[in-house]
Amino acid sequence: MSFYSFVLLCFVSVKLKMNSDTDSSTRTDKNFLAAYKTVFTKPNIGIFITSGVLTSFAASCYLTASSFVFMDIFKVSKFTFSILLTLNTGSLMLGNIVNSQLLTRFRTETVLRIGIFLGLFAASGLTIVNWLQLDYLYTMIFLMPLMGSLRIIAVNCDAIVFLKCENETGTATAVFQTLRYFCKASAGPILALLYTGTAVPFSAVMLISIIVIALMQPFTRHQKEK
Repeated sequence: MSFYSFVLLCFVSVKLKMNSDTDSSTRTDKNFLAAYKTVFTKPNIGIFITSGVLTSFAASCYLTASSFVFMDIFKVSKFTFSILLTLNTGSLMLGNIVNSQLLTRFRTETVLRIGIFLGLFAASGLTIVNWLQLDYLYTMIFLMPLMGSLRIIAVNCDAIVFLKCENETGTATAVFQTLRYFCKASAGPILALLYTGTAVPFSAVMLISIIVIALMQPFTRHQKEK
């Protein structure tokens, strides 16, 4: 990881160029607190930041509980679990590919809603099959599209936030990442508190996260109308 980070740093230093490097007009001249205030006062920005944070929280629930769910509850071998983990990681990558294709045909907000709809369907199915205590293959059938949908939701929430904060991208990134890490850290304690010896809690928490994201979306349309 250290070697990878060093290589990445070299590429960023040499290849990554931003308009703000040479054009100071694309940067905010506000101080630290004023820049944070500007980010949070953008129209609808809180909804999209919260949606992105909840998406990271749902993904962290999977990362936190997956080894326990598959190896302790479903009794799969370590080798089988490694394959399942790879498939779910592949679903995240596929989510990026699908997202890029959808963005060539639809607006960012539309693709976001497509991701939310897919997430609701997959998370609902995941919760039902675990509530019925079906085989782990049924869990995978719904978990893979769920992971892909989480990627679609996260990417588009990021894009919308950064578009709304064109001159405060650094501050918006700091806000986003701070809240994300806080929510990621809370996934473990919450799942431990809800522990029942089944895969239902981790499925239900992911479903609730996406339901909250879906319920917030109509407020963005309402604020646009106003």
